[in-house]
Amino acid sequence: MKPPDSHYFFIFDKVKAALLVAVICLFSTFSNHSALAQSPIRISEVLPDNKSGISDPDGKKSDWFEIQNISEKSIQLSDYGVSDHLSQKDIWRLPNKQLPPGDCLIFFANEKKTNAPFKLSAQGESLWIFKFEKNREQSKWIKISHFHFPDMDEDQAYGYSKSGLPGYLELPSPGLTNSRVKKIWLTKNSFDITPPSGLFIPTEKIQPHILNEYPSIEIRYTTDGTSPENGTSKTWNAGTEFTITETTTIRFGFFDNGVEVAPQQARSYLFLNNLFLGSGEYDKSKMWPKNWGRNATYYGPDQELIDGWGWNEKLSKAFSSIPIFSVIVDPMDLFDYENGIYSNAPMKGRNWERHCILEYIPHGELKNGQSNAGIRIRGGFSRSTRNPKHSFRFFFRKSYGEPKFRYDLFPEYDGTDEFDHLDLRCSQNYSWSFQRDPRAVFIRDQFNRDLQLQMNRPAARGDFCHLFINGLYWGLYNSSERPEASYGNSYIGGKKKKK
Repeated sequence: MKPPDSHYFFIFDKVKAALLVAVICLFSTFSNHSALAQSPIRISEVLPDNKSGISDPDGKKSDWFEIQNISEKSIQLSDYGVSDHLSQKDIWRLPNKQLPPGDCLIFFANEKKTNAPFKLSAQGESLWIFKFEKNREQSKWIKISHFHFPDMDEDQAYGYSKSGLPGYLELPSPGLTNSRVKKIWLTKNSFDITPPSGLFIPTEKIQPHILNEYPSIEIRYTTDGTSPENGTSKTWNAGTEFTITETTTIRFGFFDNGVEVAPQQARSYLFLNNLFLGSGEYDKSKMWPKNWGRNATYYGPDQELIDGWGWNEKLSKAFSSIPIFSVIVDPMDLFDYENGIYSNAPMKGRNWERHCILEYIPHGELKNGQSNAGIRIRGGFSRSTRNPKHSFRFFFRKSYGEPKFRYDLFPEYDGTDEFDHLDLRCSQNYSWSFQRDPRAVFIRDQFNRDLQLQMNRPAARGDFCHLFINGLYWGLYNSSERPEASYGNSYIGGKKKKK
């Protein structure tokens, strides 16, 4: 941990830059599909959490994966290697055996020398196949294929279907023809969308590109926050030309014969010259409604303050000084008079949770994070419909395609890197936006939580961040852990009780 004094000079520097805005508003990816046409072998099935299935030679229930020869010739397996990392030194060479055409072979992953020296993660990961190439100049491993698999339950297997698309299998089938795919489900890694989300200067032009490992999958998208399942979405294909010169958010869906087969993804391209709607204005495109149902409505900062006080030049630094969260959500799920969670902020419970995509865009050169989630309004008194700025709570569930949000959000305090829930808090009662309270210093709660952590006591880790909703700046927020069962599981031990 950092000493309190140095830590808080850092925090105050960050907050000072962030408050500037708050006051005013305040691998190159390898293609699996194309590689399989060249690779004579593939990983055809995995089971990463073996509790009651086949046993390894020592009688243990170890993780396992299956390699299949998909060529028309016998393959010398020792010419190939497998790894759960891209590092050359971590490649495990396959045994000196011939694998006939169409046959498959099971390998246990239990970190023993006689088997694969790594374990499989039931949280989902990638396995890579390499081929050893030797010539006069050098000898090296060349990656020829990879296999992504998602989160899986105990004794659940994942592998290829007859159509060539992977999914959850009805039953494990080690060494045999794969059983029928119960549900085709691809991982986010199957679709590489570039460039990543971020802040851009007005002169930049963005041209998104998607590397699709499975060309039979239909990709659909929207730019208004609505789900790509709806009738207004457009098809994205290899020839799609899309040049972006202003703030734009894109929500992608992936379909096989009309059925969604992968977690939705989003990209937020935020241009510094148009992050706000003018005070009291709403977008004529109707993405942003004039009224928020029963809730007080207020859009954006007063443009006169930005231009007149000379702060416009400092916005770039303010926005890049702390992390950004970007929420992509159907506007009606927020603002519909009867069913919108923002329009009906006092309402609570699962019935008032809506599907969204949450992106995390860190400052600096760190990689972005993203997950599908359920979004709710959080808080008590601050739920008042007289308050135009509400706090949010996010729930990460398998029903949304991803059971946890996995990112090291709070490294300064050795925080967990996976979350069942996450809060984005505004300043609640002590705020300018709600009651013009002079005690609205904003840092009070997180300051006390951080002091608690400095004294080696349990406390919710948190940080300060900017929030965007469908590309529109929503203000300064405080990201925070939620101290409940999964928090206890992360830091104290035990298991979260299933309801």
